[in-house]
Amino acid sequence: MKVETLDDLLRHMVERKASDLHLRVGLHPILRINEELIHTEYDPMVKDDLERLVLGIMNDEQKQT
Repeated sequence: MKVETLDDLLRHMVERKASDLHLRVGLHPILRINEELIHTEYDPMVKDDLERLVLGIMNDEQKQT
């Protein structure tokens, strides 16, 4: 399953009661639940997906920096 928005991942975190979200190119998004790192069912992140997620929460000034 492909990650569509950062909001999707954050909602998944809340549902699973995760404290942290780890995103890295080449890996599935990972949640920290009760000190344990758990791979999600989402597809591994590719560079374009991660850039899209990060740029989606930035304003124009942040993007230029």
